[in-house]
Amino acid sequence: MAMTDKYRKILMILVAITIIGEVASIILWTINPAISGESEARFSLAVDYKIAVANAAVFAVLNLIAL
Repeated sequence: MAMTDKYRKILMILVAITIIGEVASIILWTINPAISGESEARFSLAVDYKIAVANAAVFAVLNLIAL
């Protein structure tokens, strides 16, 4: 029984870290939009940063539900 609680705590910590990463991703994409003269954000070759923010937001919500 104690081993199951240990695994559950580890899983909760990993999900919490993932949520923090998703929020950081949203912040990163939001504060670093396209450089002047370029159509794409600087952290991507062809992905629109709005799509990246929406993707991170969806996964943050899903991970919150999982937590």
